[in-house]
Amino acid sequence: MSSHCDTISWDRTKFVKDLAEYMPIDRFGKCGNMTDKCKRRSSECGWLQRDYMFILAFENSCCEEYISEKFWKVLSTGVSIPVVIGAKKEDYKRLGPPNSFIHVDDFNSMQELASYLQRVANNSVMYNSFFKWKKFGTVSQTEFRDRRIVYNKSACLLMDFLKNGVLEKKETFNLYGSSWLGGCKGCSSKAWIAKYGYTPGKHLPLTEGWPYVIEEIDPTT
Repeated sequence: MSSHCDTISWDRTKFVKDLAEYMPIDRFGKCGNMTDKCKRRSSECGWLQRDYMFILAFENSCCEEYISEKFWKVLSTGVSIPVVIGAKKEDYKRLGPPNSFIHVDDFNSMQELASYLQRVANNSVMYNSFFKWKKFGTVSQTEFRDRRIVYNKSACLLMDFLKNGVLEKKETFNLYGSSWLGGCKGCSSKAWIAKYGYTPGKHLPLTEGWPYVIEEIDPTT
């Protein structure tokens, strides 16, 4: 389900189209082959995640710890297995429920990935093993508008300033550090996945390790 077809880090749309050569994939949204069904923000799309054994939760960029709502929404529904590309497998293992996903980086070719998905789909024991975590907990998430308020430190500082007239000393921040832009690399060290990454001059201009060209700025400002 995607309408963001022209991603800046890697050709996610082409990857899904190529995977569809090995197994049937229903693709909703502007990037798909079922554009007349399940319009964006439609209230009639609740059946989607109930009817599919797998959902491709592919991020638009591959950055450390960048695991967006694509992954968590699949888990919160609890009836499909998310197949992921984005952060490293170690990040998914550390942040997500155990054995709750399939990371594409584990496979040596697209055909091997497709064959594994088909094998899991045809083996109820293998398939159900991806849901054992549900015996021990649940996954839930807040709406984005709630997260912006609850987790935004700037909002808290602003409220303190309006109340007390005192603004805390600002913290330094390295835009190119490992916890931000420096953590954005290629989507995989596997050549068959890495080939879907954009190269300088072929798409949008790239800087090393990050898909944007960003003006050099003082990270303390």
